[in-house]
Amino acid sequence: RQSHSLGSVLRCNYCNNEENGQRSREYEEQRKEAMLHFQMTLGDIEVQMEQHSSHNAKLRQENMELADKLKKLIEQYELREELPIVWFSYASTLLHMNV
Repeated sequence: RQSHSLGSVLRCNYCNNEENGQRSREYEEQRKEAMLHFQMTLGDIEVQMEQHSSHNAKLRQENMELADKLKKLIEQYELREELPIVWFSYASTLLHMNV
């Protein structure tokens, strides 16, 4: 009887080891799948960051160009505003010299 019980215990122990091994393999497979998914997600994020960085650089360049154009327009406007004052001053000086 004891040998029969010992055989049952050994078979049960073997079954438990097999179950534990199977669980361990399943866990390892799930861990690998999760890691692969994580790496793919990180790769996608890196690609998006590079695209956004490139797009932002273009927008920054556009903004600088537009700022320069606006500055030139403001300078031209200020010159147009000053021109009549300069002419008026010049004409006034000429009139005073003739009088």
